[in-house]
Formats: sequence, structure tokens, C-alpha cells
Amino acid sequence: MLAVVQDAAQYGPQAGMWALVKVASVFAVMVLLMRRGVAIGYVLLMAGVMLGFALGVGFSEATGSGLEWALSGTWNLLVEMVRAATLPESLRLLCLVLTITVFGAAMKHVEKLRALADSLLALLRDRRWAMGSLASLIGLLPMPGGAMVSAPMVGEVARDLDLTREDKTAINHWMRHVWEYVDPLYPGLLAASAIFAVPVTGLMLVQSPLCIAAIVGGVVFLLRRVPRHQRRVGEDAGARSVMPVVKAIAPVLAVILAAAIPQMLAMVAKNFPQAAHILPFGSWWGDKDFIRLATETSMLAALFCVIYVLFKANHIRRREGWQILRQGVTLQMTALVVSVCVLKGVIESSGMIEPIAIFLRLTGLPEYVVIGSVVFVVGVLLGYTFGFVASCYPILEGMLRLPGGELNYPLAAFAFAMGFLGVLISPVHLCLVLAREHFDAEWRGIYKALLPPCALVFLTAVLMLLWA
Repeated sequence: MLAVVQDAAQYGPQAGMWALVKVASVFAVMVLLMRRGVAIGYVLLMAGVMLGFALGVGFSEATGSGLEWALSGTWNLLVEMVRAATLPESLRLLCLVLTITVFGAAMKHVEKLRALADSLLALLRDRRWAMGSLASLIGLLPMPGGAMVSAPMVGEVARDLDLTREDKTAINHWMRHVWEYVDPLYPGLLAASAIFAVPVTGLMLVQSPLCIAAIVGGVVFLLRRVPRHQRRVGEDAGARSVMPVVKAIAPVLAVILAAAIPQMLAMVAKNFPQAAHILPFGSWWGDKDFIRLATETSMLAALFCVIYVLFKANHIRRREGWQILRQGVTLQMTALVVSVCVLKGVIESSGMIEPIAIFLRLTGLPEYVVIGSVVFVVGVLLGYTFGFVASCYPILEGMLRLPGGELNYPLAAFAFAMGFLGVLISPVHLCLVLAREHFDAEWRGIYKALLPPCALVFLTAVLMLLWA
């Protein structure tokens, strides 16, 4: 269903301006509700309803007049929200996140997380590098709900440190995402390569300074928050050995490997088309939706197997098993994931992205300001990288190319940086929402911690643009 703001040509640039005003108003209400302590899941759900009404989702197809028209439009909006919550990808995401949460509870119950934290500390002798390594290792692969894999591990390493809950959340969130600027396994980078018709390696190379800036920002502004007297661990932490780390992290590595296998098969099919015929499902590996389905299915299968092995190997009784299950499958977590899916569905159905982009283009601002504003706003609204790339790049492609038709790589890198910064601070970014929920952190403190590394990435992108 499309909102009345969708047809920018019919309503002119004012449609984009009013859409932007309405979105800003709803986000202001969200901030107010979160500061009042309302659970984020309910805030996002209310935001979806408010945005739906404000942007007219479903009302363009309403019938009758007066009260009948209002009721018809409201019913259409509710149908759209239910549709967004019950899409196959939404249900798979819900199942995956809840299973990962159960997996984390099981790992904690059998003290695997503590064993991993202790063995990694013994190897690295520094709590900062242990936390950063755990989060960035999990972040190497696109993993829906991956924040709930790394967050308990970071929490274990930081269990005796004088760090706030907000610091732990920021460290886990930021270090998990330092690779996405250059990691070709992430669909956002692959989508950008396809839209611009350029090799993904070219985008990886030009965006590598952003990756370096993100790592430096995480080390300098976040990991340094660990008090100096608590950073190092002595010989009493144990002998330095890689094997205890491998043994402790084996369950997590099994899940990561399960996520990697479909990605690797897809890369083989893409780079060696003749080999696609001998792979299971053949040419389907060229379909991004199939790759996503295969990745999620593979992860679910691995999670079920690992949880079963953990239960059996540690002789967990049925009563203990039910307790672990109840710790993972909660109404609060379910509402959180469902509300994210609903809000994303309402935003996509409203069709507001194109009018906002057209409005900003008609303001007469410099191209880099328009491009940066559009992708940043859409990144904040959607909360995932593929969303802003797929939504904005086709619209802005003409502005991102040089007069001869070649891609303006520094400007493209600036666009990706701005969009991804919007994603990183988005209150609907599932990784941030889940990590915040796990550590029970306050939004204000999280954003205060994330601001300096975000500023460093932003300045790096601007310098790349100016020196090009």
C-alpha cells in the first residue's frame, strides 16, 4: 500500500518537505517516550502507528467518506502492519533472534562464556583487546541478531570492570560494525557495486580509510574507557595458549561457519559460473533473496544443533532446559523484533523516501550536502545498510557520477559513510536495539559514547572528499 506522499510529481516538492517534518515530529515523540522509560519495543510500535497515520499509509485505498473513510483507512493501516510483522523474512528474523538469545542463555548457563572470556584474557593479557576482538570477530560476517552473540561475550570480559552499561553497549555495537565499509560479504556493499556497475573491489579500496577510521575511533574513544589500572591481567590469568580459546569459542565458530557457507557458495557461483551447475540449487545462488534465506536457514540449523550438543554434553535436565528457554524466549524480546519489522514495513510502504530526496535536491544546496542528507536520513529511518543503498543510490546515481559517466569514488565513499553513520545511530537498528536491551543501557549514554567515533568517521569522509 502506498501513502499519499508517494507521488512526488503530483504533490510537488512540498510532499517531501511535509514528509520530513512528519518524520522529525514522530522521532521527537519517540525520544520523549524513551526518556520517560517506556520500553523500546512499545515505542517503536507506537512510532509505526503514528508514522502510518501521519503519512497516510492505507488511506489512499480507503473507501467511503467521513467516519467510514477514517475507519477504512485505519483498518488498511492495521492490515499493512500485520502484513509487515508476518512476512516470511520477519518471522525468520524473529525465530533467529529468539534462538540466538536461547543460545546465549545456554552458553552462559554452562559457563562457556566465562571460559571464553578467561581464555582470551589469558592469551591477550589486555581486557580492551579481548572485548574489541570478540565483537569484531562476530562482525566479520553478516548475521541477523549477531549483537546477541557478541554482547554476552563482551559482558563477560567486562564483568569486573568499572564500565557503565552504556559503555559496554557502545563497545559491542561499534566494534561489531567496523568491517562493513569493506567486507564484501555484506549485502549493502554488493548492492552498491551492482547499482554502480563497478567491481566491488574498487569500492572496498576507496572505502578502506573509513574502515581504518572506524577501528581507530573504537580504540581511541571507546576501548580507552576501560580504566588504566584494570586493562592488563597478570600471570594469574593462566598460560598463554590458543587452544583454550578455540575450544571455548567452538560453539560460536560453528554458527559463524554456518553463516559463511552460503556466502562462500554464492561467491563461487558468481566468480565461476560454470561451477554453479554442480552446486546444490544451481543458479539460485545468483539470487540475493535465496542467499539470505539459505544463510538464515543454515544459521538456524547450526544453532539448534549447537544448543542440543550443549544440553547433552553438560547433562542439562529438562527443568533446567525449560528455564534456559524461558530466559531466551521472552515477550519483551518478541515485541522488540516485531516492532522493528512493523516500523520498517510502514516506512517502506509510505513511499516517503523519494519525495524527501526530491525536496532536498530542489533546495539548491551543494550536491554533497544533498547526497549526505538523503542517505543519512534514510539510514536513520530504515536502520540497515542494504535499505539506504537500495533506496537512495538509484535516485542519486546521476549526482554520484562524473560528467563523463564514471563513478565519483570519493563522493560514493562519502555517501556510504553518511548512510552508514545514520544506520549506526538509528533507534530501529536491530543490533543497537538488542545490545541496549541486553545491557539495560540508557539511550542518552549510548549516543554520548558513540558520538566521538562517529565524528572521526565523518571527518575522514569529508577529508577524502576534499582531497579527491
